[in-house]
Amino acid sequence: MPFLKKFIVTFLAFISFVALSLWILTKSVSPELMKSFVNQKITTLTTQPSEIKGAINWQLFPHPGIKIENICIGNQTAQSPCAIKLGQLLFNLKISALLQGKIVFNEIKIDNVTAVINLNKKPPLVVSAPTTPLTITPPAKKLEEQFAIERLLMTHGKLSINMDNNVLHVTSLQLGAESINLQQDLFSFQLKAAIDYVFNQKHASTQLQFKGEVGAPLRALTELDALLKSIVLKGQLLLQNLQVDNFKINKLSANTIMKHGVISLNPLTLNLYQGEAIGDLNYNFFSKLLKINQTATGINSARFTAALFNQKLLQGKLDLSLHSQSNLSQDNWLNQTTGSGNISLHQGTLEIIDLNKVVKKLSNAISQNQENQAAPPLEAEAFNYPTFFRGTTPLKLMSIQYQLDHTLLSSDAIVLQTAMLQLKGDGKLSLTDYRLTSHLMATLTAEDDKISNIQQSLGGSFPLIIQGNLNHPTVLPDLKKINANLAKFWIKTNLVKPVLKIKDQFVSFFNH
Repeated sequence: MPFLKKFIVTFLAFISFVALSLWILTKSVSPELMKSFVNQKITTLTTQPSEIKGAINWQLFPHPGIKIENICIGNQTAQSPCAIKLGQLLFNLKISALLQGKIVFNEIKIDNVTAVINLNKKPPLVVSAPTTPLTITPPAKKLEEQFAIERLLMTHGKLSINMDNNVLHVTSLQLGAESINLQQDLFSFQLKAAIDYVFNQKHASTQLQFKGEVGAPLRALTELDALLKSIVLKGQLLLQNLQVDNFKINKLSANTIMKHGVISLNPLTLNLYQGEAIGDLNYNFFSKLLKINQTATGINSARFTAALFNQKLLQGKLDLSLHSQSNLSQDNWLNQTTGSGNISLHQGTLEIIDLNKVVKKLSNAISQNQENQAAPPLEAEAFNYPTFFRGTTPLKLMSIQYQLDHTLLSSDAIVLQTAMLQLKGDGKLSLTDYRLTSHLMATLTAEDDKISNIQQSLGGSFPLIIQGNLNHPTVLPDLKKINANLAKFWIKTNLVKPVLKIKDQFVSFFNH
């Protein structure tokens, strides 16, 4: 009991001392001086006019400091390029300095920040100088010496940026920094936000987290190019629930380094569609050059293709790789993209078309043609109907080595294996309208004497053409090649062999 009484008395004495010290010290800082000083500093940092519309008060709890409410930065009209509102700005005092009878502000807390930046509006955000600079009086100079900001915390932030027809919304923004300096020495930095971006009639959203270190000189904070050149950034980036239209990435994590206007994510790991991709990404903010290297394994191909093409094209576990380079300086960046990679599928299914059925029906049609003892060419009308090729193809293997040249994805190394067939060939796919053209040679691998004989009459394989839209392709026999081979086979069977037989009979007759 005596200990409790002593503790209470000591605590009350301490609080009384702090309150009395704060009351005495605050007499040296008038609200008007603080208001002018804060306005000048905000204008210097943002290059925009500022106005404090709320109250300025000293507070004791939960931390001694000055609380400023309702600060407006920039022109608050709809035509302004920049409009920022701070609901509350709190300058906390350094306790150790306060106990020594000194006022030193070492922490800034900002709450309820709303910022609207319209890059379509003029004049530009950067202005040459503040219109009404603060006269550096002795009290103002003394007040400036009392600021030694080491920590910054911002909560409940909202940011909206408009540029052309693109809109970026940042909500639930939280920002924290410690050991702050403006001499480009690195200091601790954390960022959390929800991002929503509408661009080129597309929509992207994600939850962003970054934890690491950052450094940038004060002179670079008012110009974007200068900031990009001088900022140094190191840390761990995490994006969760990243979605671009229908395409989703559950998690993106990367070791992030930014220096001299170049940001590098290495290693970059993606978790998507029950699979994982590992690689790196490199982007130059000045040349707009983007380089991506990714190798993905175990992707759910049904969900993956449905997200990309609005239709399920494959079933099974998909492995793929991408090595690309893009120039994003133009809106149509796909025209400035080149790359290469591989696509493979083991023990899966090719949706929409049934290649086994195509070969069987084609061999039946050729067999009937040969039984007519004539050599009429096969007609396209006999095969150009959906039931000829619609269905699914169980695959033992699908392997494609591809090249990406602007908007055209092409391959001269396509391999498909089923229980019945092996198909090899080439193909091209336009990434603008998904128009497809592919030539495949199907070879029978199963034992079937009838189809095997037909295959021999075609020179050893069944030539096929796949064309049309990727979502609704058409599979047809390559009748130009087939009819040419059938004509040779018909001549050999119906003309050459009888002539050779007559020749043998003549030779046999005269020899006797």
